[in-house]
Amino acid sequence: MIRLSMNVLTSAITLLDRIETYNFSSLSELAYSRIASISAEDVFSFSCSCGWVSENESTLTLTERGDGLLRLYAQGMLIDMKRQMLKDYVLKVSPIWANRIPYGRREAAIFMSKDETACFVDAGLLSEQFDPRIITWWDTVALQIRTHSQHVRTETGRIGERNTIKYERNRTNCDPVWMSIDSNLAGYDVKSQVNKDCLDALLIEVKASTYALGQATFHVSSHEWKLR
Repeated sequence: MIRLSMNVLTSAITLLDRIETYNFSSLSELAYSRIASISAEDVFSFSCSCGWVSENESTLTLTERGDGLLRLYAQGMLIDMKRQMLKDYVLKVSPIWANRIPYGRREAAIFMSKDETACFVDAGLLSEQFDPRIITWWDTVALQIRTHSQHVRTETGRIGERNTIKYERNRTNCDPVWMSIDSNLAGYDVKSQVNKDCLDALLIEVKASTYALGQATFHVSSHEWKLR
């Protein structure tokens, strides 16, 4: 996918307007043309990733999000339009620096490319003037990133717990207790037994990660540490 730049954002708006005006039936009808210096196909791919357009069997269409951008453009609300586009880019495309946003905008800006930084400057989002709308933009995006990250961690944790239940069932030939489903305060996630012959309790705190073994990290609470 092409990288974010002011030219790409401008080209995306041109593409949205073109799709709304001419009712293209397929992406192949766009493939031969160019928007500014970028192929229409590349701009469409970028816009699709940001959630502004979609393609089905019979036509190219604007999403509700894309239609909203065109309305802002038609009303001359260009700053609002640009900020909405950048919000969609951050949350949908998830550039590598997006997870730095909850730590502050400067922390994210350090890792942006020059073209990305230029887009945020143009939208006024890196202004030293702390307009409430600018603060709200960063806070809203940060909250959504935190929420998504928490959801991913919870989902990953549940996968790890299910795998542990399966492993312990096969190892001991006995159904373990999935404690974390009922309570997160016990200090462990699964209650099993030492082995098939020893019924002594084995308390298991499950730590799961989607990273490779040499890259994975995990957090141990003080309560979990005391129960080790």
